[in-house]
Amino acid sequence: MARLHLPLYVTLIVAVILVICLADTRIKINYPSHWYQSRTDFGFPFHFKSFYMPCFNDWKTSSPTLKSWQYLSTANYEIPRYVKEGHWIPNSFKSYCVPEAGSKTYADLIWAFTNEDYSKDTQDSIRQQFTLTGKYYDQGYFTILYFLLNVCQCLRKRYTDRHCPNPCWRPNVCTGIPYSTGVCHVIRNTEMRTQIHHRLRSKLRDIYELDYQCECESGYQFNRTQRQCVRRAIECHTGDCYNGGICEVLHVYNKASRDMSYKCHCPPAWQGPMCEVSSIVWCYVCHIWLNRS
Repeated sequence: MARLHLPLYVTLIVAVILVICLADTRIKINYPSHWYQSRTDFGFPFHFKSFYMPCFNDWKTSSPTLKSWQYLSTANYEIPRYVKEGHWIPNSFKSYCVPEAGSKTYADLIWAFTNEDYSKDTQDSIRQQFTLTGKYYDQGYFTILYFLLNVCQCLRKRYTDRHCPNPCWRPNVCTGIPYSTGVCHVIRNTEMRTQIHHRLRSKLRDIYELDYQCECESGYQFNRTQRQCVRRAIECHTGDCYNGGICEVLHVYNKASRDMSYKCHCPPAWQGPMCEVSSIVWCYVCHIWLNRS
């Protein structure tokens, strides 16, 4: 499939000028008009030139058939319905979507992804499974391209705040949890990578290590398994109580002091919050001995 290859310095200039994420969080893309063969094969019309796609941090579509919060149990961010367990991800991710491939433009990525899908088995083709027309110039196919292009830039470590999936973007992710302050933090959870299909794991790499953690009120901590703020587990430790005192953990609602999460039961001779004060009143008796001769 013929393409006209531009000199490297021209490609770099095009990448800088045309392949940018604009201030309004849109990706501007220019598909060269002289790529005649690919336009014919892919069915791209001539007016398919300069156009815009959304960055992940402005990822919005009203169609429930093109996105889902739940399709991947490990993904807490909005993704196209296409990206689910076992589905095909372009092999070109391994060569195009690395920091060293920064000179490749969005148009190069579209050509690589579309050409790979065009050349493969029709039954496993994106356009056959997820478009209304069975063609590449289809809103369903371009919605999937939104995802692939953003993830590719994320893997390149470019504008990660705009292109990388963000678990905290999901509506009400922490605000609807009891005892949560409503503040969400993005964290890395390496265990999540082992839960996804190897076809996704080998190409998307650390994208699916992204997880979230809610900030909880005092006395509570976030349980990632339950996705809830639970009472903080408090244990007594050796040395919490002095002089043989016995430690008892207090429930959050039963604290005698905001600074004390436990109570010391002191032996008879001691008192105080930590059994540090002696309760014995020492009596000193002075005896005068008379030396009687």
